[in-house]
Amino acid sequence: MTSQDSQLLHALLNAFDAERLGEGDPVAGANLLVAMACSLAAIQKPGCCLTDSRGSTVGVGTNLIVSGPLSAALIDEKILSGMARRQENLVDLLHRAYRRNGESVDGCCLLPATSPDTRESLRESFIDNPSLPGLMQDRDGERLLGILLRDPCRTTIRDLRERPAVFVTGSTPVRIAKQLDRSLPGRPLVHACVDVVEDFTRLGGTMAAVTGGRGTAVITDPDGLLGEALRTGLPGTNWISRTVWLGDGQACLKSPENREVDPGVILEGIEERYNIAMDIAWGKRVGNLTTAPPVMQREFAGDQIRWMDFLREVEPDFPGISGSARNLQATLLFGLQAMIDAVRVPSGFGLATGQVGALARFTVHRMARVRGEMLRLAENARRRRLEAGIVQRLAEGPLCVREIVRKFHAVRTETCHELLYDLQAAGRVYHSGGRWRLVKSPAPASSDSGHLVLEA
Repeated sequence: MTSQDSQLLHALLNAFDAERLGEGDPVAGANLLVAMACSLAAIQKPGCCLTDSRGSTVGVGTNLIVSGPLSAALIDEKILSGMARRQENLVDLLHRAYRRNGESVDGCCLLPATSPDTRESLRESFIDNPSLPGLMQDRDGERLLGILLRDPCRTTIRDLRERPAVFVTGSTPVRIAKQLDRSLPGRPLVHACVDVVEDFTRLGGTMAAVTGGRGTAVITDPDGLLGEALRTGLPGTNWISRTVWLGDGQACLKSPENREVDPGVILEGIEERYNIAMDIAWGKRVGNLTTAPPVMQREFAGDQIRWMDFLREVEPDFPGISGSARNLQATLLFGLQAMIDAVRVPSGFGLATGQVGALARFTVHRMARVRGEMLRLAENARRRRLEAGIVQRLAEGPLCVREIVRKFHAVRTETCHELLYDLQAAGRVYHSGGRWRLVKSPAPASSDSGHLVLEA
């Protein structure tokens, strides 16, 4: 990160008291802050976005994988438990209303009635008379009819009782799929916890659908199994690349060079602000089922262009990042602003777009760095397996390079030469008479000999 980005990032983390949020770990605090912002965006009505004076929009909502014991524990306690509690209370509230009032409970609003919706009136007219003779005489009739197709039909409280799931959680794909079938029309927030590395494969089909547009996912991985899943190349895990990764560790978080930078005004009570903002978000999502989704007015177009330029620069190190993190900056801006607006703001406090951009770039830089380290470890493990396989085959007798390559699947001649030279340097093989042979008395084991050797 640049020194300017570092200063902007630390100013934001100081303002939101990230070190306290992370219980002394600023990275865990930053992860919790990102997850708070993303969850606030995810729980909004479908269509929630940023818009500018020219009418351009960018949607909000980002899929997350939270890997590591501290970050996963904090997010489970501070975010997911509250989500589950609100979901249970919504179902209970709807059941109580129906037990007391029976089928007389209907309509589209749990709140006092608001003004009529013109679009809904048009929709009801169409249902009563599909030919719409009066409407279709108008030259704009086709366009008016098309407008009705932009959004789903009005959801009533009866519909909400039958499909109440705003927050979906489960330990198995079957359980998650059943809840998705009972989800409120739109994009539910879907949570799953990974307990063993094979869960990444088992969740594959379900999470591919969720991250592909059916919802917004947050996956918790308390044992840090994400790296093993990527290193071992488990099948059915392509959906992982559609998420933003939040992991434990201090990498990429450096104190700004100028330690005399004014930390600015601190926004106190972050957890309470978040809970109030989440109350408001749930209220908007289910309180009046006909209201439009929240829209934040912000001149974001230039920032979004620069953000996409940044993601394209990172793309070679993390293929697919331009898609998975496209909405990250906008999502953080929306979610953090919702927390700020939830309670009276202290005098002098302000959220700079540059600070949000620095937090977004910090998150992406960490993803790219973690992926690079995982790939490096995976390549080292692969080479150790191949070296062990070469030694095993040479134990049967001397072989030339071509004969060695034929005994492996998809190993290039150049790679075979490199591995043989490494083994030669370690004193385990030697070359004589055009063939490679095992050294009869191997040299003392190197520091790498303690690694687990898998079959080639």
